[in-house]
Amino acid sequence: MIDKISRTRGDDPSNSTNPQVKRTKAHILDSTRKLLIKKGYRNITVDAVSVFSGSSRSTIYRYWPKIEDLLFDAFAELVGEPFESPDTGDFKQDLMSINQLYVDSLQHASWAKILPSFIEVSQNDEHCAELLELLVENLRSSSLSILRNAQHTGQLSKDENIEWIVDVISGSLAYRFLLSKKPLNEKGYIEYLIDAAIKGKSV
Repeated sequence: MIDKISRTRGDDPSNSTNPQVKRTKAHILDSTRKLLIKKGYRNITVDAVSVFSGSSRSTIYRYWPKIEDLLFDAFAELVGEPFESPDTGDFKQDLMSINQLYVDSLQHASWAKILPSFIEVSQNDEHCAELLELLVENLRSSSLSILRNAQHTGQLSKDENIEWIVDVISGSLAYRFLLSKKPLNEKGYIEYLIDAAIKGKSV
């Protein structure tokens, strides 16, 4: 997924094959991710990263000319490939499985801990906004694939707006995660959302 992102940052230093450079960059990025989780975006400065990582300011600036560049790369490395869509022949069960993976990611994945800060960054940084858009696309793509297959096999009407169905499910989970802070794994909640989203829509 990261290959899809238009990158304009730190081209020469980032492309170095020097093992020491790679180790140094990896350490700085790891330190930045930890600071994002611990302090949030507004409290992240080059000075803070320098102290926390033990790397000099000049070293950090060599690879990331601006703090926004560093924050972008720190989050980008946490964004993986879309979940593989299951195909059991029962699209409702497949939606249950894929959205359980989504919930597990929100509760345990490193990127989810940074997500609130990154949403804040994206309001004023076009590169971060692009990455956030791709992350959302990543999270939605597996459910959309399941629903397209359901339409193809006749389990779901081809007239249904599958984007809306995914909005009902994943949007509600994101709301709980980001705003209401209610438990994502509440028994029966995912199944309820799926039932509500597809009620009367299956063939």
